[in-house]
Amino acid sequence: MINSKIDMTNKQRNEVARIVTNWANYLESVPPTSDAVKVHRCFGTNSSIVRKDDFNKKLRTVVDEMRVWLDVTAPAASKTSRCQGTVRNACQTKSPV
Repeated sequence: MINSKIDMTNKQRNEVARIVTNWANYLESVPPTSDAVKVHRCFGTNSSIVRKDDFNKKLRTVVDEMRVWLDVTAPAASKTSRCQGTVRNACQTKSPV
């Protein structure tokens, strides 16, 4: 699990939320498949070939953990601002990226 003791500014929190949203959009757009995909070092592995289903499952786990972490560590004001509920609900809006 992600360390909940990390201090973040609102700008950093918004950037993490944007990245999580983009990952979620990617996961929703990719159909389930067992085709191979090249995973690069930025995802925590040396460049290697993995099954796309396995990669997507692990990425979905990371996305879900980040959403929970953002919700748990959010200041009280931002939890009740734009919408009621979790950061997951706020992250489901499409961002023009």
